[in-house]
Amino acid sequence: MDFTKKISRRSALKMSTAALAAAALPRAARASESPKPNSGLPLPVALNCGTLAGYDLKLEDQISLVSKAGYDGIEPWTRHVEEFLARGKKLSEARRRLEDAGLLPYNLIAFAKCMVDDPAARAQNLEQMKREIGWAAEIGCKNIACTMWGVEKLDPLKFDEYAARYAAVLEAAKPFGVRPLLELWGHRALHRLGDALKIAALANDGGAGLLLDFYHLYRGGNSFGSLCLVNLGGMDVFHINDYPSNPPREKLVDADRVYPGDGVCPFGEVLPKMYAQGFRGALSLELFNKAYWKNPPEKTLADGYEKTKNVILSSL
Repeated sequence: MDFTKKISRRSALKMSTAALAAAALPRAARASESPKPNSGLPLPVALNCGTLAGYDLKLEDQISLVSKAGYDGIEPWTRHVEEFLARGKKLSEARRRLEDAGLLPYNLIAFAKCMVDDPAARAQNLEQMKREIGWAAEIGCKNIACTMWGVEKLDPLKFDEYAARYAAVLEAAKPFGVRPLLELWGHRALHRLGDALKIAALANDGGAGLLLDFYHLYRGGNSFGSLCLVNLGGMDVFHINDYPSNPPREKLVDADRVYPGDGVCPFGEVLPKMYAQGFRGALSLELFNKAYWKNPPEKTLADGYEKTKNVILSSL
C-alpha cells in the first residue's frame, strides 16, 4: 500500500490501527536536509548527553568534548541547559558554541510530564515544556523529546485522551518551529511501538513523530520488523546502543546498555532495511553504563564513536 497517498476519512476508519498509524505519521524532508556527516559515513553520528551523565559536565564542556571526539551532532539535556542559564549565560552563546564546534543539535532531551492524568499537574508541565521548547529553538534544535513519564500504565480506553495531550504539546511547539517527538521507553508505560504509533496517529497533526531507540524497542518486546510501519525517512534522529543476551530481556535496565557491536542487537539486518526505507537521520549514542564512567570522558566518547562507526560501516 502506498502510504504517501491521501486517505479519505471514511477509508481511514476502515484501516487497521497499525496501518492508520503508519499513514498518519508525516513524510517530512527533515532528515534528508541534514548536513552530510563530517566523516563521510553513510549516516551522521551524534551523542546523547545521557552518555556523559556520570561525569557531571557543564553544557559548554560537553559541546567541546563531543566535537573533539568527531561526532556530527549532539542531543543536550534540558537540565544542563537550565544550569547554563542559571549561571547567567545566554542561549545565544550556547548556539554560537555549537556552531563553532560544528555540532548540529538534533534534539533536546526533555522530561516534562505533559501526558499525566492530573489536569493541574499536566497544565503546569505543559508550561514547563513550552519554556523548554523555546530553549530548543534558541539553540537551533529542530526537535524536543516528549515522554509519557508520570503515566504508570496505559489505559486502553484513553488513547484518544493521550493523543489530545500529545496534540496540545505539538500545538504549543508550532510557533517555535520545533517538533516534539513522542518517545518510546522499553521499561515504562509507552513501551510498545504499536501504542506509540496509535497515539501519534490519533493526534491528527502532521508534525507528530516518534523518538525510537534500539535498546528500548528490544526491551519493550517489539519486533524490529515493525519498523516498516514507521516513516523512517522523516526521522532526524534514532538512538543507538546495544544490549547483552543476559540478563533476559525483561530484566534489562538502562545500565546494561553497551557500545554498539558489543551486544546482540542485529544491526547488520536492521540498519540496511532502515536505510532502504529512507532513514538518513543521525544515529545518536545513548548509554548509561556505569563501567564506562570509570574511564575519562574522552575515552568513553572515543570508544563510543569508533564502535558506532564500525557498526555503520559493517552494516551499510
